[in-house]
Amino acid sequence: MIARARHDVDWAALLLVAEVVARGPVRVTELAKGVQADPSTVSRRVSQLVRDGFLERHADAIDGRASVLTATDRGRATVDARKEERSRHYEQMLSDWDVGDMEQLATLLERLLDDALVPGCSRGSQVAVRHLLRHGRPSGTGERVR
Repeated sequence: MIARARHDVDWAALLLVAEVVARGPVRVTELAKGVQADPSTVSRRVSQLVRDGFLERHADAIDGRASVLTATDRGRATVDARKEERSRHYEQMLSDWDVGDMEQLATLLERLLDDALVPGCSRGSQVAVRHLLRHGRPSGTGERVR
């Protein structure tokens, strides 16, 4: 399964590209906050993603001294391919489930998301649940998409 989704980008880098695709033009500092990572680490990863053609830097229209990131066609295609692969994986995984089981899963996932988004719930928990629902696995599992 993973072999079919490989596009020369590791999982952590794919998370950054996916965030840029989802958010649109974004500064590195905002991207780092969005993925809850150290800005210097994100900046280094972004530089590589720009060199590799997954992201582009553009002058910020509001403040020309700053730059914003956008996804390239290659970056968007990589994110789309991973989403399609994940969808096929879930379809295959759930193909033997009856409707009642799938409805129960959907209800429990909604409950999990609701619980994670309640006031007082840590931002880390909210991000972890969103990540699980978006990417189909807990963060930090080490899966790599090349």
